Amino acid sequence: MKINAEKGMEMFLLFMQKMNRWETEYYNLLSPVLEAGEETNDIDEKYKNRLRNILDEFVADDPKNKQRLISMNCSQPPAYDPEMDAVMVESAGRSRMVISQQQRTGLKSTYRFTLVNTEHGIRIAKKERLNYKGRWERAGI
Repeated sequence: MKINAEKGMEMFLLFMQKMNRWETEYYNLLSPVLEAGEETNDIDEKYKNRLRNILDEFVADDPKNKQRLISMNCSQPPAYDPEMDAVMVESAGRSRMVISQQQRTGLKSTYRFTLVNTEHGIRIAKKERLNYKGRWERAGI
């Protein structure tokens, strides 16, 4: 079944919105606690569960796609910003599509996401980052 580019982009933008909200909330709660030198275990566990739910909803089941659950990194500005980042469909084929994301704040990195049809609908199969040599390398979601 051919992947529907419109539905794929809609799903991807919703993913970006949820990740943006997760990262912004987590960062805003975590920063003052870390600055005070206090324990973050309760906050970490709560936001790890929220992140797991987002990844389960939008990401294909691959251990590499769940690595962020280990690092739990967050930053300001957030890595996903659907209002600021340039997002476009690069290609859409029979069973997969590729979406690019160009950050316009922070590190201003360029990413590409491969989306695939699964039995659960369209899911993100992998994320890649354009490195300084102009080559794509696997990146954590």
